[in-house]
Amino acid sequence: MHNKVHIILAACCVMLLTTVTSCTEEKDELTNYDNWEARNTEYFNQKFQQAQDSIAAGSKNWKLVKSVYKTASSSAPTDYIVVHYLKPCQHAEDTQKPLETDSVYVHYRGKLIPRDAYVQDTTTYAVDGVQFDTSYYGEKLDTATAVPVKFAVKDLVDGFKTALLNTHVRDSLEVIIPHTLGYGSTSSNSSVPSYSTLRFDIMLTYIGRPGKKMPKIQ
Repeated sequence: MHNKVHIILAACCVMLLTTVTSCTEEKDELTNYDNWEARNTEYFNQKFQQAQDSIAAGSKNWKLVKSVYKTASSSAPTDYIVVHYLKPCQHAEDTQKPLETDSVYVHYRGKLIPRDAYVQDTTTYAVDGVQFDTSYYGEKLDTATAVPVKFAVKDLVDGFKTALLNTHVRDSLEVIIPHTLGYGSTSSNSSVPSYSTLRFDIMLTYIGRPGKKMPKIQ
């Protein structure tokens, strides 16, 4: 009888230790990217609604631009990018926009969504979102010292491409891209988790047409 009691107690202890260990491991496995898809979807929807409200109020600094790769019958919010002009449009003298066959010079900075209540490690996850790519350094773009990067428009993710196809030289804008027009549900970019809403600050500086030699910028 005593042996049976000892066996039962021992089994209970093992179960308790296993449960505690399991809970500890589960807690340790929490990351800044838990519930990532839902958080990113919520953030994009908020920015989409902000743009809609601003446009309805008469603002010229916000646009909703549909991806050129979405059909006319499709009208989901994630078919669009949100464009927020950081400065008034400056293209009065230059009405050209890039074509998909063009190459461009661009200043840009890419970030993930801003820090929210899910973030565990506030030392690595910046308040304004983790920066995953940039063409310049410093808190703000200094066009006197920064060097723009050359891109073939056709090689970019759909959301960035859509932004450029609707941008004039010298425009300065923030673009919010849903994951469906970014790196998708299975991101191939090691710095960008799957389902990420992308936030880019962009300034287009030069458009190069096919057959036209691009100048070197240093």
